[in-house]
Amino acid sequence: MKHRSSGILFSILVYGACLALAACGGGASASADEIAEPADIIASGSFTDKGGQETSGAYRIEDAGEGLRLVLSETFRTDWGPDLHVVLTPTGMAEADNDNVMVTGAHVVDELQSRSGAQTYDLETDLDIRPFRSVVIHCIRFTHLYGAAPLVLDEE
Repeated sequence: MKHRSSGILFSILVYGACLALAACGGGASASADEIAEPADIIASGSFTDKGGQETSGAYRIEDAGEGLRLVLSETFRTDWGPDLHVVLTPTGMAEADNDNVMVTGAHVVDELQSRSGAQTYDLETDLDIRPFRSVVIHCIRFTHLYGAAPLVLDEE
């Protein structure tokens, strides 16, 4: 029994030492994201559930200098589904439904990378985002809308 107690005590001491080292080194260096120039945010919004699936979190479209990128926030979440894509659509968020987001002029950004957390999608350099009114999470295979957010360009 003495041997087992020593092993547990050793594990606690090692864990405590790791925590102390992490706390001491936490502010010592800046990450590449902290050093990089901040991107200009040209649009942003929050997702609302659509079609019975829960979708939440926010997005922003940034001009990073070399092109536009769409960024889903760390708080982004959506229900599981097959063939989920991020889509820019000329359909407004309020009227968006299963049948009207993939209309002429809609632009499929990419397949959803993950059902939750921060994600970044590069947009084509020649893509004009002015005609789009919503950012949606959409199951293309079954034509089912999961969530939508308004796309309103930020004023300069």
